[in-house]
Amino acid sequence: MYRKEFLFVLMALFVMALVTADEPKEQKDEKAELQKEVEAQVKDTMAEVSKIRGKEYCKTVPVGIQSPDNVVEFVLKAFEEDLRPGEMDEMKAVMVKFGLLSPDVDLKAAIVKMLKENVAGMYVPKEKKLYLSESSARNKAALIETLAHELCHALQDQYFDVQAFVRHIYDSDDRALAAQAVVEGEATAVGIEVALQRSGMSITKLPTKIGDLIRMSLTMQARKTDVPKVLMEMLVFPYIYGSNFVQAFVNKKGFKELDRLFIKPPLSTEQLLHPDKYFSDEVDYPVEIVSEPLDKLFGEKWELLADSSAGEFIIGLVGRQFVTPKEAATMAAGWGGDRYNIVREKETKRTVLAWFTTWDSNKDAKEFFETYTTVLEKKYSKQATKTDETAFFWAGENELVWLEMNENDVLVIESVTKDELPNVREYLGKAKKVEMSAKSIKIKERKINLPEPPKQEKGEPKKEEPKEF
Repeated sequence: MYRKEFLFVLMALFVMALVTADEPKEQKDEKAELQKEVEAQVKDTMAEVSKIRGKEYCKTVPVGIQSPDNVVEFVLKAFEEDLRPGEMDEMKAVMVKFGLLSPDVDLKAAIVKMLKENVAGMYVPKEKKLYLSESSARNKAALIETLAHELCHALQDQYFDVQAFVRHIYDSDDRALAAQAVVEGEATAVGIEVALQRSGMSITKLPTKIGDLIRMSLTMQARKTDVPKVLMEMLVFPYIYGSNFVQAFVNKKGFKELDRLFIKPPLSTEQLLHPDKYFSDEVDYPVEIVSEPLDKLFGEKWELLADSSAGEFIIGLVGRQFVTPKEAATMAAGWGGDRYNIVREKETKRTVLAWFTTWDSNKDAKEFFETYTTVLEKKYSKQATKTDETAFFWAGENELVWLEMNENDVLVIESVTKDELPNVREYLGKAKKVEMSAKSIKIKERKINLPEPPKQEKGEPKKEEPKEF
């Protein structure tokens, strides 16, 4: 559902092919001078990033400067080339199904506007080159942090394939977002650290989370835009919570150990939101839900729009569209794992959601069941018929919304007919849970009495074992 959008943001920051139009000589001379200034800053900043991370650059990172309009134009072109026909429409349909987006929103236009207002620089793995928007290059106050951020991406790319690090996760929006948060969180933390060290400070000495500082700045900026808030929240999650997570890691291990996060990354947004669930000796691993794609059940007249995992962040984000932030956070807390499928009937465009969720405890499952029932009631403007473990209502003519709780599991089914409901319930009932666990190894306490090792007398030649030829 969301992984495409998240990868698009990653691509917008990293993957571009830029060109320049002819310019008057005066502008070219001015730009050439700006280019020299920025190149000098790049050299100094590379040295600072390298020292903080304890890693040498394999080679120098070239830099290019482009107009903001060129940046957005070519990002959009690259994005569209990466999409198959109709994929943007499918992405929007899935977001609408979850209640994240109004049907009348032009998703493409909103993404373009969001990028134009927010992209300051990007590192391009394909070209091994850093690009800055011209306005960013001229902003002396913010330039160092922007350069350090993107140069950290260059360092990541020289040692790790950052695109593959995120893109290899093809079946979980949640895990892909957690991986992206490692990439952006490290770059954000290093960028801020470079700026702070120039003033004799460090993120390790800050009394607050750096993500909170970013959030304050973005909150002020969000008031000036009409981009749907939910898109902004999806865009900034890796920066805010990724930097908080990296800050927590640095406080425990130091900057020079950050490579560990690429070897053993967080496996869910739950671990990003609650770092203790990653750092604990008893790691809270997500439960993998394995099921057949839903279109196999519905047949050839239907198409599969999504088959993925939402995770704690997205579940909370959905909740915040309809209930208070506190209620949404409580609803999403205790997430264990999930798998959702959305299919669409080709002729009528009716979409059906089948969603299996599992929770850490029956209490967590009940909180999700009760609050998500309220979410759906508000989304459809209907009143549900409820029992302790089931809730349902008719969302439209012969379109049923059904929820049920089975111990620690909650099923959510939307927009099925009365006849389809038993088959979809049976489909969800065939899903399998794959659980990982991390348990401490226990070694018995023993009283160990060993003799002292034999002493070799001085002057006595050391006996050598005979060699075999």
